[in-house]
Amino acid sequence: LPISHCPTTPLPHQVVEFCEQWLDDHKLAAFKTTFVEPALLYFSAISAERHLINTIVHGRNLYAAVLMSTLGVQLPVAPFLDDNHRWGWVPFLRVAKADPDFKSALDVLWKPENLGKDRVTLPPCKNVKSVPSEVRPPDKTFIWDDQDMTPRTLANAALDMSASNKDRRDELSEYLAKFIEWFSGRLFGLVGWFACAFFRSFARSFRFSFR
Repeated sequence: LPISHCPTTPLPHQVVEFCEQWLDDHKLAAFKTTFVEPALLYFSAISAERHLINTIVHGRNLYAAVLMSTLGVQLPVAPFLDDNHRWGWVPFLRVAKADPDFKSALDVLWKPENLGKDRVTLPPCKNVKSVPSEVRPPDKTFIWDDQDMTPRTLANAALDMSASNKDRRDELSEYLAKFIEWFSGRLFGLVGWFACAFFRSFARSFRFSFR
């Protein structure tokens, strides 16, 4: 390139900026596909259309807080930890285990080639029109069935190592394992490896506390 067209930013800094942006984009895509789109799938299936926006606003606060407390993952947009509007919370894996149609749609949503995609672009997800009432979890809950929780209190509860909390933590680990899966092997790729060389911000069991 002519000197007038050469980058003025030093190459190492450009590499760092690229890796940072790529990792942020990948984290957001993994977060969306692991937590947000399945919750939207559930509320759409039970015809709770008013809770779709609640999932995007309030549900995201919870799921992001849980990732921060358990794995040390920080998304580009920080969650509001004291959000007490709990619509948008749902333990959707419980639904998937009890409802074959919902599980089939979730399996499609979680295919590697669908990372970051909206559920409405995937026909099997659009075809889920109901969830039997007997398998629907309590409203405004996520694993812990306390309807007075906030993202802060639930994120702290996820760190409780007591024997009485083991079943809940085991259930939560299924969600976390799926999130981590997007950062492994061919799903992450060489670019991800380089990005993580600069930014080790995930897949670590930090003992965060939001108190």
